[in-house]
Amino acid sequence: MSRKKKRPAKGVCQLAHTKRRLSTRYGLDLNLSEIRALAKKIQTAHKQPPEANGVYPECLGRQSNRLTIWALPCRDVVLTLVYDSIRHTIVTVLPKGTGLPGGPPVKGLDWKRFENNEEEATV
Repeated sequence: MSRKKKRPAKGVCQLAHTKRRLSTRYGLDLNLSEIRALAKKIQTAHKQPPEANGVYPECLGRQSNRLTIWALPCRDVVLTLVYDSIRHTIVTVLPKGTGLPGGPPVKGLDWKRFENNEEEATV
């Protein structure tokens, strides 16, 4: 009589999913500790100094009570991440440009906020 194999926890599955999406959508091969470091940057975003290029991690909006969308610089690209505030993990990485000005929208985000930022940046 064999035992049924136990399914991994949801947080572990989210990390594995994020790693696969980083590889397919951005060509980045990050290990799990680097992905956890990205999640830590999101957790402490309000305390952090800007990156070398002056970019902060930025919350783009809330998808649900549990999930928030973030723009986070990593290796000279800006990643659009979905962060799980209950498990403190990154759920997935959205395709390039999603949720950023000029890119495809994320359902439920307010685009008027970005239009004002673009005008300030061009002045």
